[in-house]
Amino acid sequence: MSAAYIVLSVILVVLCIATISMILMQKKRDAGFGGAMSGQTGIRQAYYDANKGRTLDGALERYTKVAFVILVIVTILITIVM
Repeated sequence: MSAAYIVLSVILVVLCIATISMILMQKKRDAGFGGAMSGQTGIRQAYYDANKGRTLDGALERYTKVAFVILVIVTILITIVM
């Protein structure tokens, strides 16, 4: 086992925990199919979409995407190192 493999494995575990935590912290933002049929979306959803980047949920979504991309890259690197 090389040092690079151990370091990448530790980074992978930390990224997995961080990604799971970010996913669990996100709020459910739509009511699903039933909400769409009853008209519960609308002005509130449009306002949310327009200001998405400034909210905590928007930041969590952005960081989750970045963490997932890094997670995939680290996983590929571990496969190459082995």
